[in-house]
Amino acid sequence: MRVVSMAAAVAMVSGAAMAAPSTFGVGSDPELAGLLQNELFVAEGRTGNNAPSGDWELGITTNNPYTVRDQAQRSWTAGEFVAFSLTYDSSTGDVSYVFGDEVLSWNVVGNVGNIYLRARATEGEVMLRGLNLNGFDLSAVVGAGGDAGSLDILGISGAGSRFSLIGEAMIDPDGGRGSNPAFQIKVDTAPMPIIPTPTAAGLGLLGLGGLAARRRR
Repeated sequence: MRVVSMAAAVAMVSGAAMAAPSTFGVGSDPELAGLLQNELFVAEGRTGNNAPSGDWELGITTNNPYTVRDQAQRSWTAGEFVAFSLTYDSSTGDVSYVFGDEVLSWNVVGNVGNIYLRARATEGEVMLRGLNLNGFDLSAVVGAGGDAGSLDILGISGAGSRFSLIGEAMIDPDGGRGSNPAFQIKVDTAPMPIIPTPTAAGLGLLGLGGLAARRRR
C-alpha cells in the first residue's frame, strides 16, 4: 500500500506539486542585513505595554521608511504558546497574519524571495515552534532569551509565489518593553524573472524558418 505523507497530501490538494523548502542559519544581524535584498513586509510579535490598548504587540510593517500597516494589542502570558499563520499570494498581493483571535491584513505586490524568522530577547524570552511551510515540517525552533541566547535567526528558501507559514509563538516579557523580547517574520523580495524579448533579427530568422517549413510541406 502506498503511503502519502502529510506534505504531499497538502501539495496535491493545492492542485500542484510543491518543492520542499530548505532552511539555513544566519549568525548575526549584520549577516542578515547583507542577505536581505528588499523587505516586502514583516509580521511581528513584540513587547509593547503588555495590555490590550496603547503600545501595540502585533503588527505588519514595512521599511524605507518604517511604517506600521496594521496592528493589534495583546497581553502576553509567560509560557503560553499561541497558534499563528502568515499567508501571502503574490498574484493578489493579499497578506493575512492571524495570531490567536487577532487577524491583521495588508496588500502589497511583489515577488517572494527568502523568508527570515528572527527572535531577539535580552530580557524575557521568545520562541517560535511547530513551524510548517506549505505543508512541510521545517523541523526547527527559533528562540531567544535564557539558554537560547539573545538572538536567533532562521532563513527559509523555496517559499514559492504563494505561501502559508504556520506555527506557535510564545513571548514572556519578564519586565521587557519596546520590542524586547520580540520576533519578526521578514518576507524578502526576489528579482522578477526576465523573459528575453526577440530581436528584429531573431524575428526575421523565425519567419524564414516558418517559410522554409511551409515550402518543405
